Amino acid sequence: MTHHLGARDFQSIREAWSRSWLRIVTDRHEAWAVMPVEEGITEGGYLLPDPIHVVTAYNPDCKPHTEAENQRRHQEMDDWIHDHDLPLWEGTGFASDGGWSEEGFALVGLSRLEALAVGRRWDQSAIWEWNAEALLTLDCDGSNETSYGWVRAPLPCRPPFLPGGLIPPCQ
Repeated sequence: MTHHLGARDFQSIREAWSRSWLRIVTDRHEAWAVMPVEEGITEGGYLLPDPIHVVTAYNPDCKPHTEAENQRRHQEMDDWIHDHDLPLWEGTGFASDGGWSEEGFALVGLSRLEALAVGRRWDQSAIWEWNAEALLTLDCDGSNETSYGWVRAPLPCRPPFLPGGLIPPCQ
């Protein structure tokens, strides 16, 4: 929900999202960078039959929290995802200038409504949806969506959320 933010503040957040990118790491250690680009462009191939929804527990309601609090919430979300037997992929968002990142999860096989419910459960203002046609930000209250094109590029393979950020060679 965005009731605490003014329209101008939320617009600046949307603009920041348009300049961000997603790191998605699958349960098979395949890693991709997915970047928003001009609407209508799709490059690099979409490899799944279902959309991927990227959801985080970081910074609920777009309010900054400490790293410790964000990590605590992330662990709670990890436990919740395991309890609900959802696929556990990494879906981390990054600012293109390196100014921020938010660890999250890439959920495959959920409907848009189910994914939005997960976002609301974790007090998020919006989530990402990546599909064959577009990369979108979806407001969790259903009030708005922003559509982009996308470019997918391979990253060095590694397990999701590898401690220390080290990237081992593929095995």
